[in-house]
Amino acid sequence: MRPIVIIFSVIVFMSIIPIPYELFGINLEGCLFLISLPYLNYNRIGKIYKRLFVFLLICIVYYIIFLIWDLMFDKEVFSLIHVLKTILIFLMAISLNNTNEILFIIRSLLIAILISSIIGFLIFTFGEPFAGFRKSLYPDITGFVFYTQGMRIAGLSKTLFTFSYQLSILPLILLFFYQKNKSKLYLSLLLFSSIIILLNGERSSLIFPAFALIILMRHWYRKNLQIIGLIAIIALSGSIFLSNENFYIQGNSVERLFGGGKYSNQYRLLKQVAAVKNVFNHPITGGNQLEYRKVMIEMVNWDPHSSAHNSYIRVAENIGVIGFFLVFIFFREVVILSKKTLKKFRFLDDIKLVQMLVYSLMSVMLVGFFHNAGFFGGERISIIILSLLISMYYQPIKKPL
Repeated sequence: MRPIVIIFSVIVFMSIIPIPYELFGINLEGCLFLISLPYLNYNRIGKIYKRLFVFLLICIVYYIIFLIWDLMFDKEVFSLIHVLKTILIFLMAISLNNTNEILFIIRSLLIAILISSIIGFLIFTFGEPFAGFRKSLYPDITGFVFYTQGMRIAGLSKTLFTFSYQLSILPLILLFFYQKNKSKLYLSLLLFSSIIILLNGERSSLIFPAFALIILMRHWYRKNLQIIGLIAIIALSGSIFLSNENFYIQGNSVERLFGGGKYSNQYRLLKQVAAVKNVFNHPITGGNQLEYRKVMIEMVNWDPHSSAHNSYIRVAENIGVIGFFLVFIFFREVVILSKKTLKKFRFLDDIKLVQMLVYSLMSVMLVGFFHNAGFFGGERISIIILSLLISMYYQPIKKPL
């Protein structure tokens, strides 16, 4: 295996499993990014710059404006390192030579998410010492939320929300490897993933992966009702598991989906409306948190004490109305990239890999409508999946089916 593939896979793994980045005062992840530079395929990067350049330009323009506004209006903490790391992840993905190397990266991603999920389940079931181990991974982070026995599952991520991005692609990757290898292990892991998603409690990571999973099953198992029925039973088993009083927790995904109060779907949408209204009240700067809260109080006489939980509105909150324009271009380019890649591999062996990447990207991007991270927030899952899809688009084709 080539060095760039190993380096990229380790960075992907560290994006999920928070291995301490500092060792003897040395930033391990930063060193890996620097080590990758001699192994990048600069010839390929030069040949395919047009499609890649659009995404990098969107990212760079956003962060440049964000940096200027941050310096002028003291909006929030900003780091240029996130920009550089995002660019290097794209360049590493482009440097992958074939689909086997892309699959190696995806397997690393899958293993890391499963490890995080298993430890999260152990924390939920037993509490200590697993909860203490998770807490030890974040010794210097303020605002850390401590999860222990019987609480919602956050895996090894800092928050429930970060973990939900990982869960939004987990069932899709498992389904892909099941249809590829026909191993019953992946069906068992699908059952496990449904339980973890329910216990994580985030509605978006329940709905959107399920929707994407249905689409993939329609593509792959249209005439195989047995497989469709089996996967449906897996989802039902997860729900039955959750209904057991020994495992029930308040705030699980299903309960929050149909719940009321300040966690209701209507309240979440009202917060987003208030955030958009606040942006148009301050079209240049996008406003700030205090001004947004005032708008929400005027609308429903309720202080949200939190953001709108929408990564795309967040872009406009950071840089003004121009942020909506960048988001529109971003979505347009993703749609064009997805259509072109699907068309290119339509009658080829790797079409299922492309479909999995496209619908995984769709799932994780939709989750961004209800959380603050996402591509523009430096959320790694979004960046990794998009970079792999771009890499796939430029891979040489194999023999037809």
